[in-house]
Amino acid sequence: MRKNRFLTIAGCLMVLCLLTTCVIGTTFAKYVTSGETQDSARVAKWGVQLQLAANDLFKNEYASNTSGYTGVTVKSHDDTDVVAPGTVEGVAARFSITGTPEVSTHVIISMTNVKDVVLVAGTYLDETTADPSDVFTLTQNYYPVVFTLRQVSGYDGVTLTPPVVLKSGTLADIRDWLTNYSATAYYAPNTDLDAVFEIVWTWDFAGANTNDKADTYLGNRAAGIAHADGAVENTHYVLNVGFEIDIRVEQVD
Repeated sequence: MRKNRFLTIAGCLMVLCLLTTCVIGTTFAKYVTSGETQDSARVAKWGVQLQLAANDLFKNEYASNTSGYTGVTVKSHDDTDVVAPGTVEGVAARFSITGTPEVSTHVIISMTNVKDVVLVAGTYLDETTADPSDVFTLTQNYYPVVFTLRQVSGYDGVTLTPPVVLKSGTLADIRDWLTNYSATAYYAPNTDLDAVFEIVWTWDFAGANTNDKADTYLGNRAAGIAHADGAVENTHYVLNVGFEIDIRVEQVD
C-alpha cells in the first residue's frame, strides 16, 4: 500500500516536471520598440553682393543737347566737374544688390554728405538787366539741379521697363526717401534680393523748373563777381553739389 502511494506521488512529480520543462522551453511573444536617429547641417547661404558705380556723376564738360549744334556746350577752364543750365546725366550713379540668402536680411541704403545747389528764398539783384536797381524775389528756395532715384530691376531680377521713379527732387529729398525705405526693408529667408537702382539728374534749360534770373545770379557768384545785396555763400546760396551713398545688407537675428 505504502509502495503504491509512493509510486503515485513519484508519478505526479514526474508529470509536473515535464510540464515545467515544456513551459520553460517555449518562447513567448512580446512588444518591441526600437529606433535610431541622425542629423546634419551646413552653413546657411549668404552670398549677398553689392556693386556701386559713380559712372561720371558729374563732368568737366558736356555735349550739346540741341540738334542744330554739335560739340561741347559746357566746359570748365580748370577741369573741375561742373553743373550748369542745360546739363544732364542720364545715369549718374548705379548701385545693385544681388543674392538669395537663406537668412532674413535688412537692406540699409544711406545717403550722407548731401549738398544741393540752392538759392534761398529772398530778394536779390537782377543781373539779367542793365539797371543795377532791378531785383527779383524768390518765394521759396530754388534748387536748379533736379535728381531722380529710380529702380531699373526688381528684387526678382526682372528688368523694369520703363524704370520705376521712386523719388524726384533734391538730394535731400532722395536721402529722406532712402532713410524711410531702409526703416522697413526687411526680407524673409530665400528672398531674391536682386535689384538695381540709378540716380539721374538734370538742370533744365527751359521749362517749368527754370528761373533765368536765379540761374544768372548763381553763375555770377560762381565766377566771383562781387555783389552788393548782402547775400553770403553757404547761407543764402550754395554753389556745390555732391553726396555719398552707403549700402549695407545685414542678417536679422
